[in-house]
Amino acid sequence: MPEEAIVILLLGATKSGKTNFARRAAGYSYSGKCESMSHIKLPTLLGYLPVCFGRWRRAAAPYYHRADFPKGTTECTEYSVKAHGKEFRLIDTPGLDENPRLNRGILQKIVVKLDEIRPQEVGGVIYFHTISTRLTGPARSNIDIFEKVCGEPFLRNALFVTTMWDVVSAPGRGKFLGMAEELERKQLKNLKASGTSFYRFSNSEEKAKEVLRLYIAILHKSKARLQLGEEVARWGTSPSDVQKTEAGKLIERQLKRGSSACIII
Repeated sequence: MPEEAIVILLLGATKSGKTNFARRAAGYSYSGKCESMSHIKLPTLLGYLPVCFGRWRRAAAPYYHRADFPKGTTECTEYSVKAHGKEFRLIDTPGLDENPRLNRGILQKIVVKLDEIRPQEVGGVIYFHTISTRLTGPARSNIDIFEKVCGEPFLRNALFVTTMWDVVSAPGRGKFLGMAEELERKQLKNLKASGTSFYRFSNSEEKAKEVLRLYIAILHKSKARLQLGEEVARWGTSPSDVQKTEAGKLIERQLKRGSSACIII
């Protein structure tokens, strides 16, 4: 009987690199060719980094243009990957937003996808965070949602991946390395204490496969169940069911806080 695939949920803010990672792991290649309308500048703490949205392709598959996904992932998308003698199913999810109301809808989509794949089968969660993003406000709130999706025991099965290392210039690298150290040792020390691993992704197929190799080792040590998956199996997938989950309750609290903070001038 063939071994079941390892299911990994990909979470993170919009433009944090979830889809890029999944495509790298699945063997899509990047043409490196910039279209005149596809070359933008990404604001960072150190000014602007040029980002080229060229073309992706996988084997004989067609190229993928920026126009095919202009607003990032809007639905849960599955990628099948073979690596290190194992089968992986990477579930790319819509990016978490600074608006809790939008996150409510995103959580609903994740719950429906979990129900489709049997939620007990999820072996891990990878959270993606752009290294140039300060861990304040919405960024912190989205990580709180990630923690509630996992649940305390499952954080041992989670990986926190920082991205955009491949476009960090040499003069700015020291600053970003310091930010990464601060994340791991101070700002996210609770995750580290719970057993979450950290990884700095430099945007290549080789490094994406290295992340998957880490998961094989992680799953040998932990048989924990995804909290959101257990909740889906217990209650269901309706909007009222989703609000019963720990992640759902957190988003409702964030909504109330946002409403109470509104000032009418």
